[in-house]
Amino acid sequence: MSVPPFCVPTPTDAEVVDTSATDHTFTSSSNVYAIYVGGTGDVAATLRDHPSTTVVFKAVPVGTQLRGRFLKVIKATTTATNLLGLITNKSGQA
Repeated sequence: MSVPPFCVPTPTDAEVVDTSATDHTFTSSSNVYAIYVGGTGDVAATLRDHPSTTVVFKAVPVGTQLRGRFLKVIKATTTATNLLGLITNKSGQA
């Protein structure tokens, strides 16, 4: 039995994550399939399918793409910097 290759969508746009004042809610939340981390640290976020649950990715290295259908990045517990929400034009792909 063969396993199909892992499909990574090609980003068609990106949204700068700004947590300087408050949580960042993605304007294109249905199409954000990954968060790119430009500066090492923790990333706290909620997922589109579980908006009441916060997940914290600890000590994320520079250059990492955290995959998931993200709704929001939480200011209080996010220490990583230079974050980008990667967007695809195919809704719901993760």
